[in-house]
Amino acid sequence: LIKKALKNMCKTLFPKKKSKNKRKKCEKNRKMAEKYAKQGAKLLAKVIPKLTIGPRYLTVGGETHNGGLLGERQFAGGTLTKNSLRLNLNIEAGENKRTIRVRICFVDKNGKDKRNKVLTFEPGTACTAKGCTPGKMEYKATFNGVKGLKPVVWLKNKGLPDVSKLFKAHIYTLQATAR
Repeated sequence: LIKKALKNMCKTLFPKKKSKNKRKKCEKNRKMAEKYAKQGAKLLAKVIPKLTIGPRYLTVGGETHNGGLLGERQFAGGTLTKNSLRLNLNIEAGENKRTIRVRICFVDKNGKDKRNKVLTFEPGTACTAKGCTPGKMEYKATFNGVKGLKPVVWLKNKGLPDVSKLFKAHIYTLQATAR
């Protein structure tokens, strides 16, 4: 669409022969604009599929959930039939320097929290079941005694989402395995 709009732009803007130098400059700028539009389209193709809206179903068979986090993301799973759940969460900050809050809870059939864990990731933080230390932003833990409960994982950037920083989203990977 952008390419079509740019294609005849210079001829339309500078139709007369005495505007030849202006048309040459316009053509040079048009080619540069096309180049940047192509690069932008490639970047969007990588990022946009990771930036979707709404809660996600948390599968517990070891599948990996990937995405980009500008504001918040919630995952909710079905009732667990096994007694323990292993969670692995990795977050790449990239250029995003915002703090991320992670809340992991297990909800009973009445919708009440039975277990609750809250973590705060500063960029460059690693967390385990024992606590958080500087390093890669990751969390690995096994939750026992969760049979019959529903897991919920909530990832939230502190502060309001900034759509102008679309390409600076935190990139996350979440994996849950019932044992």
